[in-house]
Amino acid sequence: MYNSFDYNYKMNNIKFLTDTARQGINLLGNNINKQLFDIYRNYVVSTLRIISNNTRIDYVNLYYQFLLYNSNLTFYEQVKKTVEFLLELAKNV
Repeated sequence: MYNSFDYNYKMNNIKFLTDTARQGINLLGNNINKQLFDIYRNYVVSTLRIISNNTRIDYVNLYYQFLLYNSNLTFYEQVKKTVEFLLELAKNV
């Protein structure tokens, strides 16, 4: 069972992840070029650094591996997969 401190961290982590995913969903309505993708990727990495510090799990490295695996996709598809990745992470953080 979580104490209130752990619960607050968990809820904050979920909010960070879902807010970052929401920004990605908003991007999907645009033409996503490399510059826009790089900005979003950096935003995701910043969010994952916060989550990693809170949980002591290296989610940044996991995300970089994820990006490497999906590097052959279009920027649109990479953002779409990143949103899915973030939402899945939010369910399990």
